[in-house]
Amino acid sequence: MDETATRAGNSSAAASPEVARIEHCIPEQGRPRKFAGAGAAIVAALSSAIAIAVPASGPAEGDAFQASWSGLVAEIESIVREQEMGSAKVGIDVVDVGTGRRIYGLVPDRALNPASNVKIVTAWAALEILHPEYRWRTTIFGDAGSGSVLSTIALRGTGDPSFTSDDLAALVRDLRERGVTRVSGPIVVDDTFFDDARLPFAFDRFPPSDADSPFRAPVGAVSVDANTMRIKVGPGSFPGAAARVGVFPPGYAEVRNETMTVEGGVANLRIQSTVTSKGMPLLRVWGPVPVADPTQSCDKRVDDPARSAGY
Repeated sequence: MDETATRAGNSSAAASPEVARIEHCIPEQGRPRKFAGAGAAIVAALSSAIAIAVPASGPAEGDAFQASWSGLVAEIESIVREQEMGSAKVGIDVVDVGTGRRIYGLVPDRALNPASNVKIVTAWAALEILHPEYRWRTTIFGDAGSGSVLSTIALRGTGDPSFTSDDLAALVRDLRERGVTRVSGPIVVDDTFFDDARLPFAFDRFPPSDADSPFRAPVGAVSVDANTMRIKVGPGSFPGAAARVGVFPPGYAEVRNETMTVEGGVANLRIQSTVTSKGMPLLRVWGPVPVADPTQSCDKRVDDPARSAGY
C-alpha cells in the first residue's frame, strides 16, 4: 500500500463500503474460572453471592441483616485464614449496594491498588452486560478507485482484545482476494469507538523500571498484539560484532544498537523503550550477547495503539 497509515477520528473512508471483516467472541481465557490467590477467591465468592444468594431488597436491621449474609462472611473469613499472606497488605470491604451497610470489613479504609483482581470483575461485567454471544468486529472500509485500486481505506476497531497481527494479515488477504492490489490515497485507523483515555487509573504510579513493560500497554479501539511490539535479539556472526536486533512491526521503532557479541559468558541484555518527539518508539538495546546464545525475544508496550496498528 502506498501511504503510511495515520490515525483519523472522522474520516470519509470510515463511512465507505465495508470490504473485509474479522469477528471474535469473548475468549475462553476471559471467562470466569478458578483463580489462585486470596483476592481472586474472594471476588469469586462475591460473584457467586451476587448471582445466587442476594437477600431480598429493602432495608435490613441488626442481627437480621448480618444473618442474611452469614454464609458469605464465613466463606471470606475461611479464605483469609487459609491463604499464605506473608508480608502482603490486605484490605477487604464488602458493602450491600441496596442498603449501603457493610457486610464484611478487614481494615476496610486501607487504600490499596486492586491490581489484577479488577480483571475478574471486568470479565464478570462483560459477560453480564455483553453476554457470551457478543462479537467484536474489526472491519476495513474503502472507496473504490479504478479497477484494482482503492482510493482510500479505513481500519475500524471496536476494542477486540484478542486481535493479532495474523488477523490483520488475514484482512489484507481478503482484500487481495477481492482484487484489490493497491491503495492510492490515505490509510486511516479509526479508533473512535473508544474515548481518548488510554491508561487505567493509577497506572502512572508504577516504578520507572516498569514504564515500558507490556502489561502497562494502553487500551485502544484498534489494538493489535495487545498493543505491544516484539524485539528479537540474536548474536552477531563473530565476537566483537554487534548483535542482530529485529523489531515487529518492521521499521516501526528507531533502534540504537549498543550490543556486542562476545566469546562466552552470560548474556546481560538490556532493552529500554522511550518515545521520540514525533511520537514514535525509540529502542535502546545494550549489553553483551554470547556468540553461541539463541535468539531472545522481548515485548514492550507501544505508546499509540492506532499508530502501531496502521504502521
